[in-house]
Amino acid sequence: MLDIDNLSKELKNKMWSVMKTPLRNYKDNAELLLSVYAVAKLENAKDLIWWEEKLESGNLESGRPRASLQQFTEMVLQSVQKQIPLFVENDPGNCLMEHLRNLQQTVLTDLLKYLSFLNQNEIFKICAKAYHTCIFHHFDQIFQANLNVEDLFGVFFWATHVYKSEEFMGHPNIRDVTLNASILDPLLEANWVCSASEKLFNTVQILQGCIDKAQQISETLGLRIQRLCAGQLIGFLQSYPEHIEKSKNLPCSNGWEIIRSCIYFSDYMTEIAHNNTEDTRKSLAVLKEVETKECDQLLEKLFCDVKECLKYNLKKDGLSTLKGMEQVKTLVTSYFTQFPIMKRATYKSLIERVHSKTIQEYITVLINSSVRCTLNNRRLLADKISKDSYQLEQFFSDQQSSVTWLNNAIQHLAEMIKINNIEALKTEVAVLVQSYPDVRKEHISAILKIKGNISRRDRQSIIKQVDDMMKLNNNLLSCNKLFQGINVSKSRCRENDSCISCCIG
Repeated sequence: MLDIDNLSKELKNKMWSVMKTPLRNYKDNAELLLSVYAVAKLENAKDLIWWEEKLESGNLESGRPRASLQQFTEMVLQSVQKQIPLFVENDPGNCLMEHLRNLQQTVLTDLLKYLSFLNQNEIFKICAKAYHTCIFHHFDQIFQANLNVEDLFGVFFWATHVYKSEEFMGHPNIRDVTLNASILDPLLEANWVCSASEKLFNTVQILQGCIDKAQQISETLGLRIQRLCAGQLIGFLQSYPEHIEKSKNLPCSNGWEIIRSCIYFSDYMTEIAHNNTEDTRKSLAVLKEVETKECDQLLEKLFCDVKECLKYNLKKDGLSTLKGMEQVKTLVTSYFTQFPIMKRATYKSLIERVHSKTIQEYITVLINSSVRCTLNNRRLLADKISKDSYQLEQFFSDQQSSVTWLNNAIQHLAEMIKINNIEALKTEVAVLVQSYPDVRKEHISAILKIKGNISRRDRQSIIKQVDDMMKLNNNLLSCNKLFQGINVSKSRCRENDSCISCCIG
């Protein structure tokens, strides 16, 4: 009878002996490497069967699970770690950028050698993932060293520019695997970017201290150091737009850190770069772009939650309570509580965007809802919408939003639902279209559908009125754009198309 335990140990030793072989000799052991991986997969399959049997019977079989695939992966990782060139801090002959170029050449050569006999199979993917993990751990070790400012920015630029280029992990022969998200582990990369950004942020504070001390010695020395710092910062900031892509799967707190860094870098750049050069303007534009995109990402997360609150708010259970609107206000308040101290202009721009998006989402939920008025609930719904409008107006006034032209949009819809006199209704619709020239016929038709108590003839008259006003409003479409961001659902559009065709036809 075979001694399974001894055979397993022998297999593990054989695996390790193969993985210790230098990469340039792996081709000679390719068949054995593939065989070891095949046995590891087979053992994992047996582990799975064992677990299923254990769940049924409760009997444990000695020696399992062996987790052979996990052992194989760990051995690959250990082997790769030995291939990464060491960076020795404070070594006079150790140039950091030369070290990074050596790292690039070594890793790319190794991966291309793997490819020559593994042909992008599962083992190659395991190896590529191991290199990715080891490289970013290596970046982290380098960044924790006592580097000068130029080297800090150099490593950051290299990690965000060179790493995924065609000269490295984006090489045409391997990029289908090495740039695959499941291999690259974006979270590992993004976490490194955030921690590295924080160190750069702290370093800039130190730089300011150096400038201040230099200026105490002499104005000339202070200006020279200031120009040097500005030049290094400009070089780094040219790469900053890529960082936003690396933060998509991060917790919100790290997103705020990137925004905070943008604000701080922008202020610092403005302070030390007295000459309004093209490079300075480009750097400030880059920071604004990154800040805006990161805010967009966080706003998207915010409004996923806001939309759910608004849906509840207009359901039957929410019509008689302000709970939904209170939740919306709490979400927005929490959003700004997380925001770092910012310039007034930045806050003003952001609060106006949140204000506009909240109104848009409210109207979107309303016109796409299944709410239909009856004789008994029409005034209840109209009053509810009016109260919501007042709540939002007061809330955003407290937040110092200056886009006051948004305040009446929801109230106009409430009035359209409440009014019974057709001429008064036409006047209200005319005021809405005049105030918000980008409103479309399907928006009006959707509100009339909710209103319910309107004849086909009156609907026809109102839609024709809107159609005529829209033609006259063509030159006003640059003003008060609210409804262009409000889409009517396909099912509602089909209903509206039927109504509109009847009305116009």
